[in-house]
Amino acid sequence: MVRPPRLILLNMPYHVLIRGVDRQPIYVDDRDHLRRWRYLKVAVARFRWIIICHVGMPNHDHLVVLVPEDTMAEGMQFVNGEYAKWVNWRHDRVGHLLQGRYKLLLVEGESYLFELCSYVHLNPVRAGLVERPEDYRWSTYSGYIDASQALPWVNYDILLRQLSPDPIRARQKYRELVERDIARKPPAPWKQIRNGFFLGSDSWVERTKQMMNLRAGRKGPRTSSGRIDLALVLNVVACATGTTVAELLDGNQEPGANLRPLLVAAAHRVGGHSYAEIASALGYRSRSGVAHALSRFEQRRGELAGTFEQIALALTVQ
Repeated sequence: MVRPPRLILLNMPYHVLIRGVDRQPIYVDDRDHLRRWRYLKVAVARFRWIIICHVGMPNHDHLVVLVPEDTMAEGMQFVNGEYAKWVNWRHDRVGHLLQGRYKLLLVEGESYLFELCSYVHLNPVRAGLVERPEDYRWSTYSGYIDASQALPWVNYDILLRQLSPDPIRARQKYRELVERDIARKPPAPWKQIRNGFFLGSDSWVERTKQMMNLRAGRKGPRTSSGRIDLALVLNVVACATGTTVAELLDGNQEPGANLRPLLVAAAHRVGGHSYAEIASALGYRSRSGVAHALSRFEQRRGELAGTFEQIALALTVQ
């Protein structure tokens, strides 16, 4: 039976777990590890992957990655397929190397992402392979604490810039976070997984599930008029921001007033609605009010970009 394609949310971090068949080794020596890294580097360039961390253990792989385009499946097929062919050719073996389909977890940002990456980076220590995480060669950890060890295909800034605007201080803080976890030995984050797929808070899981359901239920990207129904736009923005449609429609009070630029940008740039249509639906006195809201969105683009990407994805059928 052909498996249905997985629904991937763009610009959101995923944890990917790849195991060897029957938990057998997937790496024989350093050349295998280097080849694996080579394919990951190609995935960054070819499929626009953004790799946050990676640890290659003897019989399994941990990868934390986000994708700005819907290339997760294609990229994983390339990385795993090419690597399996390489190992079989190099070591004169036949049959499957990797166990079934890779396991995906969608991860909430900030605290959950830090907890996950720390746990992944400490895998070699827990397995007894090294005493210190920086001593394990096939890990991205060293690049987090020492800029001279950074790999060019890994994006360290996603985590580090949340710790401090000063790169040196950010690296110190990440080291402290991981060393704290060495001492306190927190439980595996897998125990916090919800619905077998989500790693995050209850409220975030519910919002994300609603967004994914809205996207999966779309029958077509646009109506016969070429626009996406404003009611759907409102529902998706409400789900993405943890508000209600009623709150969004009240542009004079919080949180609606603060979210109005995001709502207008979604209605115009994704939904295809004109200034006049948006003004009428959202209670603006004229089209200039809509233009002002879009200008405010541009001013706050850095803050709102991630949520806008999620909304655009939920409203668009791939």
